[in-house]
Amino acid sequence: MVARKGARSYCKLRDEEVESVQIRKPDSYIALDARVAKEGAIVEFSGTQCGMWICPYRELCDPLSLANGDRIKISRVERSFPCAADSNRTLCVVRVTPL
Repeated sequence: MVARKGARSYCKLRDEEVESVQIRKPDSYIALDARVAKEGAIVEFSGTQCGMWICPYRELCDPLSLANGDRIKISRVERSFPCAADSNRTLCVVRVTPL
């Protein structure tokens, strides 16, 4: 929770008054192409279409917490690694904040 909105309304499901709050998605770690992995950059997330189902970085390249088109801010670049599917591509593990 980021902030309380102060607006109260009746909830039929709970059968009581509820208060509106503002929330923020948590930071997450993902893999991005090294050419766009710059700290402070704001980019549009685009998941990779990789056919390697047994890659150890699969969850970083196509995270469940983000959808294509989500805007993200790169908070920190952690490390780089070679892409297992494309030997000419280098990926970086970055910490991102959804916008």
